[in-house]
Amino acid sequence: MLAAKKNQVNQIKILLQLLLIVLGVFFFPVITGAFALICAFVTNGKKRYWLLCAFCLLSSLVFLDIIPGNGLDVDRYLVVTNQMSMVSGVKDWLSFCLTNPSTRYEKTSYLFFILQYFASRSHYINLLPYISTVLTSFLYFFPFIDYTKSKNIRVKWYAVILSVIPFFMLGYGNIASTMRWGLAVSSCLFMDYIYFNYLKSRKYIFLLLLPLLFHLGIIIAVLLSIYVALVKRLNVITIIFPVLFILLYMNTAVRGNSSTLIGQLSNMTAIYSNGFGEGQIISQSARLVMVVQYVTTVLLSSYYFYLKRKYTFYKYPLNNFNTLLTFILIVFFLNSVIFYRYVVFAAPIYCFSILQILQEKKSDFIEILWLSLIFIGSFFLGAISYRQFAFAFSDVGVIFKSIYSLLLNATT
Repeated sequence: MLAAKKNQVNQIKILLQLLLIVLGVFFFPVITGAFALICAFVTNGKKRYWLLCAFCLLSSLVFLDIIPGNGLDVDRYLVVTNQMSMVSGVKDWLSFCLTNPSTRYEKTSYLFFILQYFASRSHYINLLPYISTVLTSFLYFFPFIDYTKSKNIRVKWYAVILSVIPFFMLGYGNIASTMRWGLAVSSCLFMDYIYFNYLKSRKYIFLLLLPLLFHLGIIIAVLLSIYVALVKRLNVITIIFPVLFILLYMNTAVRGNSSTLIGQLSNMTAIYSNGFGEGQIISQSARLVMVVQYVTTVLLSSYYFYLKRKYTFYKYPLNNFNTLLTFILIVFFLNSVIFYRYVVFAAPIYCFSILQILQEKKSDFIEILWLSLIFIGSFFLGAISYRQFAFAFSDVGVIFKSIYSLLLNATT
């Protein structure tokens, strides 16, 4: 009798939980998605991966309602996607991708072309930023969630904070706008984690090249990944060699013919090396963002080296990136565009290493305060990147809209 009653109570609890989930998904999908991310970290088993998928699918819905025309990269991508919708047949599509003047910046972004193709087949070209944000978010958070699957609850809560910090620095809005760069960074982090944590064999090293199919600019991170996989043990010589190579390359890259792979790379480097100031007036708000970006990066990197020096730290292959990336960021420091782009790759590597240290030790007050300042700086950067968009609703109001309203007002 008692067993039957207990079973009935459990069934009622399950039904109530399902009801809350359905109501949350329908009325507040974006907030429910954020809650699903937290649950993905603190729960156990395969359910955490499904919760991660729920976060990616629900929280990205806001980007179905962006209004193009603010001069962002997304405008160019949507124009190309719209043009692609008029192309029929695989042969014509390939010809369009490789020869159309509108795709001159994307010649080697073959995986991104595939995403554009799927978005172009629908009636809503805004599916492109949505799909890109979903995929980027999954690839970005997966290493943190997978790594903490067997850790205690204290480590899992650290993982929530330390995964969100670099994600804010990358910027939810920037993910939906630049798209290719967000996909390149997240796929590079994902492949690094899979290779160094699971594959660990040089016969799979070619997989580290996959991010280049999203954005050629990620080549330095890809080469560093391969370099660390081959060298494994770092010393003064093995650190100086890639740093000198990058210095030489940065100072010799010139604008030229972009019809070849080397020409595209050289042209891209020459343009980015001029920073944000090439013929542009930098606004006060842009200067503030740059200052916060620099300060947050210094706080984050110094926090890692402080912890590394203070506590005994066991070896993990990804940590070799930290030393190299610190020198690389110093080289890029005066090149605003390149510095920003590689900060958002270095930040999760730092945070992943910090997580490994903190799983062994409890933080004191100074360390918690230090981490809080980093979080505040990253949150500011994330908020600024999100607010660069114009939405069918207000930028804050869209977060509280129902899934029906978001889908109904999706712009075409």
